[in-house]
Amino acid sequence: MSCPGGRDCSAPGAARVRRPTVHAADNARRMRERNGGLLADHPVAHDAVMCLSELAANAIRHSRSARPGGTFQIRLRRAGAAIRVEVTDQGGPWGSPPHDPERGRGLLVVRAIASRCDIVLTGHRDNPDQRTVWYEIDPL
Repeated sequence: MSCPGGRDCSAPGAARVRRPTVHAADNARRMRERNGGLLADHPVAHDAVMCLSELAANAIRHSRSARPGGTFQIRLRRAGAAIRVEVTDQGGPWGSPPHDPERGRGLLVVRAIASRCDIVLTGHRDNPDQRTVWYEIDPL
């Protein structure tokens, strides 16, 4: 399988996830369970899984990955003592949603917890709008 930049997603700790036709909450829970087990012994596992859950939910809610048959990819790895997570969605319009006092703070939370974080356009000929959101968390 390939991840952004042509990297190999079949490496240990990497997962390619096909969005099933179930509710987003079910998918996010499955992501937490699957990837939480990979990080169980890491000191920042809880924070890393919480941020992953937020980014997976964003991919489902705010990108073409939410369409029937849509996919998003998750790449998780330990980078030295840090944890690095990348979530690549199928892109779509990037705009400011209407103000909602109950929503819209997920990326702010990820940025507050992560040591480093960014959003990168990783599009290609077949999907020029594809984007990857990545973060790294260093142990305290």
